[in-house]
Amino acid sequence: MHGRPITFDLRNSGATGFAVTGLTGRAANTLVTLRLVPGAHNLQLSDGRRFAFRVTEPGHVDYDRSLDAVLSGRGSSTLVVRRARRR
Repeated sequence: MHGRPITFDLRNSGATGFAVTGLTGRAANTLVTLRLVPGAHNLQLSDGRRFAFRVTEPGHVDYDRSLDAVLSGRGSSTLVVRRARRR
């Protein structure tokens, strides 16, 4: 199978499910590993939040630094989504 293995950790996101553009939805209560080709992708959560991220050639995730309060895992093969902080 083509693509790089990327693990999604949405267990503490507050969402019940998620989808990556072009792939079917998944439950958010467990770690999920998907194979993604390098390039730009979009992550949509069941609560309506959306995040753009990219997969690098070596199979690491990257995203805009403005998302650091909600996303973590930059430079690794795991993308973690946390619950948005209330102000």
